[in-house]
Amino acid sequence: MRPSVNEASSDELELVHLYEQAPIGLCVTDRQHRYVRINRRLCEINGKSREEHIGHTIHEVLPDIANQIVPMFQRVIDSGEPVRGHEVRGETAGPGGEARVFLGDHYPLRSEGGRVLYVHTMVQDITAQRRAEAFLKETNEELEARVTQRTAELESLSAQFVHIARRTAMGELVGSIAHELNQPLSAILANAEAALRFMEAGNPTYRRSARFSKTSSRTIRVPVRSFGGYARCYRSRPDRGNAFSSMSW
Repeated sequence: MRPSVNEASSDELELVHLYEQAPIGLCVTDRQHRYVRINRRLCEINGKSREEHIGHTIHEVLPDIANQIVPMFQRVIDSGEPVRGHEVRGETAGPGGEARVFLGDHYPLRSEGGRVLYVHTMVQDITAQRRAEAFLKETNEELEARVTQRTAELESLSAQFVHIARRTAMGELVGSIAHELNQPLSAILANAEAALRFMEAGNPTYRRSARFSKTSSRTIRVPVRSFGGYARCYRSRPDRGNAFSSMSW
């Protein structure tokens, strides 16, 4: 059962309305790249009226970017295959007066014999999307640079901590050695002094021996005290508090 004339007319009107009100640019061009149909949105993108399009070639309507568009249209005509995701950059007479980015999909419209007679094109203005992508890329690159810088600073700080830890450990080791040596030497010195007092009235040989023991003990304690001072120096260096000064936040 065939649809009535009224039903067919209604369907055609609906298609025409959808074509005209589509949120993306739509047009049909012939084999000479002349516009034969165009919707409202593509007229806005191109910055020209419908009358300025119909019957005119792409070179006449869009002289600044025609060289990017016509080869794709001709490719569809010659190969009979669609071209999708074709990106065009440049200025049109549309609002803004600035370079924009457009994404086009081009499809062949064939005769009953299979010959490509027209090219149907869908166009989207993706300028805002590309700008957002460029902004995100720039932001990511900046963040990566910051991460690289912070990583280098943390590695430097870690090396300083390791150095400080080694110096601290060395100071504690030297202090421990000095302490261990100081105790028996102090006892020896105390015994020598007691023996010296005990033998002051006795044999001179004993007194000389006691004085020699006392002198030797004191002589040995000199480097031991130096060890102690070395340990205190390690534990109290003022420049250890500057480990954070190289970090910039």
